[in-house]
Amino acid sequence: DQADIILIEFSAKWCKSCKDIHPFVKAYVGSQNGKLGYVPLDIDTPTTEKYLDQYDVVSVPTYVIYNRQGKVLWSVEEDITKTQLKQKLDACMAHKSC
Repeated sequence: DQADIILIEFSAKWCKSCKDIHPFVKAYVGSQNGKLGYVPLDIDTPTTEKYLDQYDVVSVPTYVIYNRQGKVLWSVEEDITKTQLKQKLDACMAHKSC
């Protein structure tokens, strides 16, 4: 089976808000039984650089949600609460508007 929705999480080891929300993100992804793909990317890793340009990432945390066809459904480049992120992920997972 393939994930319906993919979440890319851009973060950094030095980012406090990234560290604060990361356990929630991992738990949420784990609760979706493989229906939500997850790609965590550290912006300080050289292999991540091409993705920073591709998704116009200029700060962390940044979250990008896209569908199986590769269409970006939603992205946010700011501190976001667990509740806000959960609401957005829930809507995307239910195939409502993201």
